[in-house]
Amino acid sequence: MTNRAPIRLDSWKEIADYLGRDVRTAIRWETERGMPVRRVPGQKGHGVFALREEIDAWLNSGPPQIADAPTVAVLPFFNASEPEKEYVSDGISESIINTLSRTPRVRVMAWSTVRRYRGPEADPCQVGRKLSVGAVLAGRLLRRNSFWQISAELVDPGDGAQLWGKQYARPVLDLQTLPHEISSDILAGLGVQLKTQEKRRLVPRLASNPQAFDLLLQARFQINQLNASGFQKALEYLEQAVQLEPDYAEAYAEMAHCYMFLGIGYGDLPPKELFAKADWAARKAIEVDDSLGEAHAALAVASPYRGFDWPYVEKELQRAIELSPGFPNAHVFYGTILSALGRFDEAIEELRWAAELDPLSPLITGDFAFHLAMAGRQDEAEEQIRKTLQITPECAAILFYVRAVIEDCRGLHSQAVETLEQSIPENVSHTIPLGFLGYLYARNLQPDKARGVLARLDELAAQRPVSHFSKAIVYAGLREIDTALACLERAFEEQTPFLYFLKTYPWFDSLRGEPRFQALVCRVGLPD
Repeated sequence: MTNRAPIRLDSWKEIADYLGRDVRTAIRWETERGMPVRRVPGQKGHGVFALREEIDAWLNSGPPQIADAPTVAVLPFFNASEPEKEYVSDGISESIINTLSRTPRVRVMAWSTVRRYRGPEADPCQVGRKLSVGAVLAGRLLRRNSFWQISAELVDPGDGAQLWGKQYARPVLDLQTLPHEISSDILAGLGVQLKTQEKRRLVPRLASNPQAFDLLLQARFQINQLNASGFQKALEYLEQAVQLEPDYAEAYAEMAHCYMFLGIGYGDLPPKELFAKADWAARKAIEVDDSLGEAHAALAVASPYRGFDWPYVEKELQRAIELSPGFPNAHVFYGTILSALGRFDEAIEELRWAAELDPLSPLITGDFAFHLAMAGRQDEAEEQIRKTLQITPECAAILFYVRAVIEDCRGLHSQAVETLEQSIPENVSHTIPLGFLGYLYARNLQPDKARGVLARLDELAAQRPVSHFSKAIVYAGLREIDTALACLERAFEEQTPFLYFLKTYPWFDSLRGEPRFQALVCRVGLPD
């Protein structure tokens, strides 16, 4: 009698389908629960397979089952007394979201998704149904002399039933304990039981000076504008906060994110300098409070300052997700790094998780679609863009770059040119789309227009730092190999984070056979 050959499951998708779960869950079960998955020799750890018999044996051994976590949306609180102080009511809502994001036992919609549903006219039931969540928190602030009176209720959007409601009172100058108390009440209202250690993780480190917390809320309000002016104003508030409270970990973590965003394209200083500041602020935050996932994420993104140490970057991002599993940016950053390293299956699942937490953020859903295209999954990328525009049609202009990338990957080069020509703003924050347009001109035998893009990049560089990485893309399209490589060397000196993508951006295909390009890939630490 012959033995039957073992049945192989030859990808994360096949493994996940066999389990009846999504790919991300399968990956988590391997890393966190010891599910037996094998690596394909010679594929640097991301080619995987499993034997069905081994999976069955593991399942029969009784691995812990993952229950579906309840989902909740926290709407912006309504400031009934001082609408000009929107930063207070917004800050309370965002702080509740940040607190809930630190436990995997509930899935909370990100602030950038819920922030649009503000004011007394926002219907919790309609919002809940649109976001497909099981509960919606609505709140109201009313000032009475030196106190804030806060009312909050948790609503089931299915039938409008109140799951719980409560009144709170806090001194005007000290609201910082309120988000934690409301978060605890939300979990209780949802029937979520936390272990002692899990409860401890949600308890904030309070500033001894309440004014520091107020400055933190003002900084977050500015950060959410997502522009250079907002980041600079936020840094001013945060500097004041740490002067009042020298060991204010949350303020240092927000400071790190400001410098990080300025370093990836919003700032008027060289990336090298801004990433050094982000690295310092993140390390300061972690030194005071190692439990801040946001600080670990910022530390990872500032990696060019530390020499593109990928194992360290991955460790910090995994730590960030462990501490704040509901923080969408940590999943975006991790997915981006995994994509740059060529680990596309894992990358897509991290980005998918971020998009589920923040479905109305065009930046996150755009990143998701972009990396789907880089992975050769154009149909899925187009579907993601379609779904995003169906929900938020006003975001079409923001997603133009991703749409052009998808068109180019499909061989629709002229259409990609048209998409970019109609959509690139005069004063671009990121110059990669502009470099991509120059590349497309070169590919479409329009070298004069390509050189016009180079001239425009030079004009922008006279006003603020512009990475030579963008110019390298254009020169690669023109097949001016020496000049393209020289620009990439300058980009390395600048410590631009875009060097992450040397291996995966198809725009550098004309350079891949060059020994100098291969040497640069090694210096950036990317795998062969």
